[in-house]
Amino acid sequence: MSESRVPIPVLVVAAHSLLREGMKAFLASSGYQICEVVDTIETAVERKIEDVGLALVAAELDDAVVEPLKALRSAYPQCRIVCYAQRFSLPANALVELFASSLDGCLSPDASLDVLRQSLDLIMVGETVFPSALIHAAQPHGEFAHPEGPAGNGPFSERERQVLANLAHGNSNKFIARTLQISEATVKVHIKTLLRKIGASNRTQAAIWATRHRVLESHHRPGERPIQPIQRD
Repeated sequence: MSESRVPIPVLVVAAHSLLREGMKAFLASSGYQICEVVDTIETAVERKIEDVGLALVAAELDDAVVEPLKALRSAYPQCRIVCYAQRFSLPANALVELFASSLDGCLSPDASLDVLRQSLDLIMVGETVFPSALIHAAQPHGEFAHPEGPAGNGPFSERERQVLANLAHGNSNKFIARTLQISEATVKVHIKTLLRKIGASNRTQAAIWATRHRVLESHHRPGERPIQPIQRD
C-alpha cells in the first residue's frame, strides 16, 4: 500500500494473544491502522465500532464460523471482511455462499508477508482474493448446478480455459489481464461467458468448478508454463 494514502482503520479479531500480536505487527508494517482488537466475532458485533474499513478475522473456516461472519457483515456492511484461516472444512456450496454473503477474501498462513500485503491491497480496491488451497480443501458434496461439465453452450476456447485456470488460482482481473496481455474489460467479458457456460453465478463457483474438473492441469498447451497463483511465492 502506498505510504501517501490515508491508513485504513482495521478491526482485528483473534482469540489467541500471540496471533493478535503477530497480526498487529504485520498490519502496522503494511500501512494499515489498527482501531480495535477483540477476542471474538461476537464482541466485534456487539461493539459496532465506527469507521472500520477492514475487519481481519483469524478463524477456522468451518460450520461454526458461518453465522458469526454473517452477523459481522450485518454489523459492518461497508467494511471489507477478510479471514486469516489456518484450516478449511466447509463444503463447496457453503464456501460459495459465505463469499457471496460475508467474506471479501481469505488469506493463507502459508503465504509470504509480501503476498499477504498484496492480497490485502487487492481486497481493499474491490477484488475478491482466496488461496487456491481453499478450493482444493472444499468438501466435494454440495456442488452447484452443472457439476459434470458446461451447460449446453459449446466447449471452451483456449482463452477461456486460460481465464478459468486463473480464476481457479484466485487471481484478480488485473493480474489475469497483465498475464494474458489483454484488457481488464476483456477479462470481464470472458468471465461473464464462462459463468454462463458452466452454470455458475460468481467467480468463486467458477474457481471450484475449474478445480473439480482439472482445468488447472489441462488448460495449457505442451511446453507452456502452468498459470501461477498470485497468493503463492
